[in-house]
Amino acid sequence: EGLTLTLTLSGEQTRQPLELPVSGDSHAFATLCEMKVPAALPSGRHALAAALIDVKGRSVGPVVPLGEIDVRRRERVSSIEQPSRVSGATLGGEIVLVGYDLPAGSFRGGGTVPLTLHWKAASEIGGSYTVFVHGPGDVYNSRRGNFIWGQMDRIPLDGTYPTSAWIPGQRMKDAYLVPLDPDTPGGEYLLEVGMYDAATGDRLPARGPDGVPGGDSLILAPIRVEATP
Repeated sequence: EGLTLTLTLSGEQTRQPLELPVSGDSHAFATLCEMKVPAALPSGRHALAAALIDVKGRSVGPVVPLGEIDVRRRERVSSIEQPSRVSGATLGGEIVLVGYDLPAGSFRGGGTVPLTLHWKAASEIGGSYTVFVHGPGDVYNSRRGNFIWGQMDRIPLDGTYPTSAWIPGQRMKDAYLVPLDPDTPGGEYLLEVGMYDAATGDRLPARGPDGVPGGDSLILAPIRVEATP
């Protein structure tokens, strides 16, 4: 009882408690364990090994080599461009919104709002998060069942570069074309952004540039939508 399975890949380790069967004549059973491949791991073949430890962290039996896996490092994406609007707010304490680009002027229902988010990984990020960009207003949207009139949710960089692959200190330029509903009423709308775990729906907590907690989204500059003739 109280055994933990460890998987080690080039010095990186994942631990998972084992649920041992309580009945049956056989001591053999299967278990599923997922291991995150470190984003900084270089391309090549890397040895994978398994072992068991008890509740005191002591080894139980030998380390078992499981073979090698072929790792191909994702091509690193990075940007040194400075955003036109500076932020400095954070999500989850791991991700910094350095700033964003949002053109001046007004927009119309049925059109799109070009928005570019400039992200920075403050530390190694523990999971893959989906970015959301919402355009809530003061008028209830009966079709959606909320006050949102524009929305886009996706993995960063058009789905090609998940946060789990970001390297600490790395900066990304993440462009969006946020569609507005065709019947969006004229008026002023906020733009709010954030990230969430698609598996659970849980959002990352947000903090302003001053470190003060700010719920689970970051409020950007408002936009103006002209009424459609």
